[in-house]
Amino acid sequence: MPVETPWDPVECLECILHARPGLGRDEARVMIARDRTRAFVETYARLAGGGDPLRGLKDRLNRGVKELAAGLEPQDYEHALRLMATANGVDWGMRGHKYTLEDLVTGRGVVWIPGVDPVVEAVEGSRRIALLLDNAGEAVIDVAVAGWLARRGHEVTLVAREEPYEVDVTYREAGELVESLGVEGVRLVSTGSRYPAPHPMASTMARRILMESDLVLSKGIANYEAATENPGRWRIVFLLRAKCGPIARQYSVARGTPLVVAGFTL
Repeated sequence: MPVETPWDPVECLECILHARPGLGRDEARVMIARDRTRAFVETYARLAGGGDPLRGLKDRLNRGVKELAAGLEPQDYEHALRLMATANGVDWGMRGHKYTLEDLVTGRGVVWIPGVDPVVEAVEGSRRIALLLDNAGEAVIDVAVAGWLARRGHEVTLVAREEPYEVDVTYREAGELVESLGVEGVRLVSTGSRYPAPHPMASTMARRILMESDLVLSKGIANYEAATENPGRWRIVFLLRAKCGPIARQYSVARGTPLVVAGFTL
């Protein structure tokens, strides 16, 4: 069964109002009711104008995690997934969420749904894997894991937004990480816009990659949001932290808990 969207109209409204100062409550309520992903993307576009106001922060996050993760290598598939889940601690503008860079590389405290073995087996048995990138900092871990998967014979495609959105790595920035980390054997695809790959406004190429992959590894809340509100015929595993009340309640975990969730019947 696909994962159902957990969003709460009150908490989600407060979240966007916190992240987008100056946005009117009535406008925010209408936008979220129509399309949550579009509400967050389009209001961020207004805030950013034609630039990338958080580029400096993204660069600092990437440098910090590179220093912390220097020499860090997944021990096995389970450890690789643990690292990707805990790395999602990074965020910007989320009400009540705090993190330290050290939290991102622990691999500890992960809750597996439905369990470790079936998820690990699904990843290990998939030849073509799409990895939907999310925030800077955590993307250092994700790109490194992508290279680790490629060395084990998987065909890995990294998917990133074309245009800036909060602290998400862009297609160009993802390419810079691939080069600086010396990762080989991975493909990089753009969503063609500010939108995440599972959203209908992402590029045809990005959505085709989701359809053609044996498995999709989806990082973070924005990709989770887009995929649960726009379900497709793809096998997907979500790797994220429960940084908001609705997701924490959906899985009966404390806020901030790292999750690895199979979004399909195993």
